[in-house]
Amino acid sequence: MINNFDDLKKFQPDINPEIKQVIEKYGVHITEYYANLVDWKNPNDALYKIVVPCMKELVDKKDELEDPIGDDSQIFKTLKTKMLIHRYPDRVLLLTTNKCASRCRYCFRKCKVFGNNDIFDEQEFKKSLEYIKNTKSISEVVLSGGDPFCMPREKFKQVFEFIISECLHIKGIRIHSRAFVYNPDIITDDLADFLNSMNKKLPIILMTHIVHAREVTDNLCNSLKKLDLIKVNQAPLLKGVNGTVEDLINLSWALVKAGVLPHYLHYLDKAKGTSYFRMSIDEARELVAGMWGHIGGHLIPKLILDLPDGQGKIALDKSFILSEDYSDGHSLTIKSTYSDKVSVYKEQK
Repeated sequence: MINNFDDLKKFQPDINPEIKQVIEKYGVHITEYYANLVDWKNPNDALYKIVVPCMKELVDKKDELEDPIGDDSQIFKTLKTKMLIHRYPDRVLLLTTNKCASRCRYCFRKCKVFGNNDIFDEQEFKKSLEYIKNTKSISEVVLSGGDPFCMPREKFKQVFEFIISECLHIKGIRIHSRAFVYNPDIITDDLADFLNSMNKKLPIILMTHIVHAREVTDNLCNSLKKLDLIKVNQAPLLKGVNGTVEDLINLSWALVKAGVLPHYLHYLDKAKGTSYFRMSIDEARELVAGMWGHIGGHLIPKLILDLPDGQGKIALDKSFILSEDYSDGHSLTIKSTYSDKVSVYKEQK
């Protein structure tokens, strides 16, 4: 387990001591399991870049944000409790915990998760469940965080039991998790049995967050196959990690091995200190286009952008793009997927 600079130095003896500044700001947490997957002799290794702090994280571009997808949008008032976001008309997102299994260096909530990883607010939790119960327009509850599999287990089970018994208008529950990538054993037999039993009463979808093909080990596959759930994947597009056509094709086939279908490829959110992972929108489009003809269409993820103002996701295949302007950098005029509102997104220069 790597939790501080001294731990990190045992794996990387010649690491820059100034990395302490990054750890102080954003933390470090690498499980023993994941540390054994990293090529510690190669700082350009994809898995190394995913979890090992980098001095470039201290570089904040002027348009990078602590809340890069508008979780707490003051325009749309999406935050209904401290733990509940109601952005789309038909679904809500429950921030089950601030705790995560690791510290992904590209994380869009990296400013929120670090420093608060053991807090669970019982009062806000109850208020959130009551909101779900009383808001009949909601069809789906999405569990996020932090990581739902790092949530207190009794509270995790309570969410499902409450929704199934008290919220008859809910048609499905979605779990967003990456914890099993860092520790496949987090999916215990007890957890699998519970979720499988709940799935017989209400459809449950597991949205995995697998970023690179090498993360798909036999241990991970065995853990995921305990779950008789629909499984789909979303991953950020990261320069130097999965930023080639070959990387993306390898990831898709690795996902299939784990019983997971590719779903979303996220154009990287403008979280602070993440610009070194970000490529241009046109480069991202070319990568996804490059997959066509080399892998089945059902294994090609949709390239999407989560808008910073809180209006949600749009496809970058131009379905919701009204116009594009290259006169002063690259800007896109975008129509919301669920309203008539229009946003202008300016690409980072």
